Amino acid sequence: MNTRVLLLPPDAADPVRCLAVDGEGRVVEALEVPVGEPVPAGFAGAAPRTVLVVPGEEIGTWHTELPTRDAAQALAAARLALADRVAEPADALHIAIGPLQPGQPRLLCWVKPARLRQWLERVQALGVQVDSVVPDYLALPAPADGMILAIYQGRWLARGQTLAFSAEPDLARQVIGERPVQWLAQDQVESCLAAGAGQAPINLLQYQFQPRRGGRAQAPSWRRLALLAGLVLVSPVLLLLVDAARYRLVARSLEARAAALAAPHLRAGASGDPAAGLAAELALRKGPASAAALRQALFDALAATPGTRLESLDSSVAAGLQATIVHRTPEQLEQLRAALLAHGHATTFAPLEPGGDGQRSRLQAEPAR
Repeated sequence: MNTRVLLLPPDAADPVRCLAVDGEGRVVEALEVPVGEPVPAGFAGAAPRTVLVVPGEEIGTWHTELPTRDAAQALAAARLALADRVAEPADALHIAIGPLQPGQPRLLCWVKPARLRQWLERVQALGVQVDSVVPDYLALPAPADGMILAIYQGRWLARGQTLAFSAEPDLARQVIGERPVQWLAQDQVESCLAAGAGQAPINLLQYQFQPRRGGRAQAPSWRRLALLAGLVLVSPVLLLLVDAARYRLVARSLEARAAALAAPHLRAGASGDPAAGLAAELALRKGPASAAALRQALFDALAATPGTRLESLDSSVAAGLQATIVHRTPEQLEQLRAALLAHGHATTFAPLEPGGDGQRSRLQAEPAR
């Protein structure tokens, strides 16, 4: 039987790619659904399963030892493990945990709950209920060695045995380093994502996001229906109230749709008027405090400091930039600090546990003022 795969674009105003995949992993039907229109009822036939592939840029991935089988204990252990790895409190993140496999580290994925809700709301507007949500890079084929790379929607998707991510090309090159890579042909990327979506090693719909099917409310009794019908017939005022309520619901739906279209362009946690938020975001991105300018300054500093390497990166417009740097000597950190200060970015370092390839330090850089 077919599996229905939805490829969600980063921009909420762009159409959604809908693919029907047969049991052999072949795409047998494809179409684009514009914003505001439902997926055709007959698409993909009687597809028993729907998988949503989402942009992986905002989803973190890490393999770690997590032996417990109990779901609650595994979640608590995952939050402790991520406490020193993510910039924001781990309790504020939605964490999904891959299955336990003997002798192998466990896969963790984390994302901001608000972002996952926005993706699900976009799909609900298409009239579809999904069974699984996976990051785009985990829908790539799993390599036996090295990294599988693909270019999709303007970004690099990368998947290795214990490393997977989506990033801008410059950042992706820094993270991949000297690992051997294998590129997917551009005309095969979409079909590979569709075939791999149903075989992804994790489903983000866990814990509070776990699907709950069934349990629908029972239909009202005939007595209640008769009473409601009588009230409508004897009171024209009720009809006016019903119309007013319907118009309010339509207005709220339009407001929610406008907010969904604006959400991908706003900072995480932003609230209030979407128009005001977009104006504020545009002003921030035009200024020197942009996250892109801060990341580029770090890339330039690393390139100018031999013997240093970027291991991980977490940045936002408001909070600045936090990265893990692998280096050999304290002097190399001072060179990085001086190079970033030349761009106007204040920088602090904190030592971490040394790794096998050198010392590791946590870098915190503030945007230029």
